[in-house]
Amino acid sequence: MYLSWRQRLIQRPGLYEFTNWPVVSINTIQLGKRRNFLRNQQIVSRVLHKIPMKLIAKEFQRSSSSISRLMERCLAGEEDALPALTAALIPYNRIYQGARRSPLPLLCKQTGT
Repeated sequence: MYLSWRQRLIQRPGLYEFTNWPVVSINTIQLGKRRNFLRNQQIVSRVLHKIPMKLIAKEFQRSSSSISRLMERCLAGEEDALPALTAALIPYNRIYQGARRSPLPLLCKQTGT
């Protein structure tokens, strides 16, 4: 079953503590991506401290939807799979290989409407 980031936090309340997340050394991140990584880290930390998203969005000059996408990237996924957590904060870092949740239609077996 697929969990959204909010469902994941309800399922595993220990993830509300950002200190419980794995540490990514700042020295391993390319220079051009460090600033955005640190910004993403601050955003996620504020969301986990239950600060309203509208205030966070205003502070970082981002949209609420981009903050929600960042949280989805960090915490969402299949129930039995581990979430990406800190690795997802690195800009343009590919977290998951592309995979379909539903199969493509076949000639003998049509899907969809």
